Amino acid sequence: MDLSKLQAECDGLFTIEELQEIFRPELDTKPEQPTPGKPDSDCEMICAEFLALNPYESHLLAELAKVGSEEPQAAPEPETEKPETLFIKDVAWPDFSEPPYQHRTKKDRRGIIWDFLPPGQPMTGDIVDYGGIWRPRPNITMCKSRYDRAVFTRIEAERAYNDALRVYGPDAVETIEAKRALEAAWVAQSTAMKEADTKQVRERDRIDLWRKERSAEYNAKRRKKRETPNSDLTGMSPEEMAEHIRAREREKKRRQRAAAKAAKANSK
Repeated sequence: MDLSKLQAECDGLFTIEELQEIFRPELDTKPEQPTPGKPDSDCEMICAEFLALNPYESHLLAELAKVGSEEPQAAPEPETEKPETLFIKDVAWPDFSEPPYQHRTKKDRRGIIWDFLPPGQPMTGDIVDYGGIWRPRPNITMCKSRYDRAVFTRIEAERAYNDALRVYGPDAVETIEAKRALEAAWVAQSTAMKEADTKQVRERDRIDLWRKERSAEYNAKRRKKRETPNSDLTGMSPEEMAEHIRAREREKKRRQRAAAKAAKANSK
């Protein structure tokens, strides 16, 4: 409290000593200073405890307190160039274009030879690859008729001729021999096709077609399996095998007698 200003306001009615005597209680009383580290109110106490338990949040609140102040101490923005577009330029992308076709073969662990053919319509069993198709080379054991074997021989002869023509040239001895073998294969295929056009072959093909298409489900239901394989008979002793044969003959004769008896009863 400034007593000189107070004396001027009182127009000299009181001296400095009198004013000091009047306001001595107030002059002697000093305002209470807060204890360092001790909160003044319950709210400050709760905030102090909360900030002590969360040092990261305390730092965050201190940074947020700078926002909107007269002298904010914001962190400088990093100097980065913003891209003009969202696409990345000057990147070495891999080439996904199909490689040019090259004839090659491979052999799997089962012994089947696969040929790499030009791109086209794949067939059943083919593997579609970039730039071509992998097709298994047929085997002679897959051919069930004479005509199929003749066609297989002609295909093999044609492949051998193309390989010889590519490796040795058109005037080489190997190419000429491969061409003769190809001509003979064509003649054999034509002969096999003519011989296959007989009544017996047509009847066999008709039966196969009927079994596969019309009565596939019916034939599957009629098909049965034995409970014990035939290989079990090989472990029998000679006496057991003889008894097995006698039992089979007895069953056969019993069925014959039953069939004859039924036929005689139906004739009456």
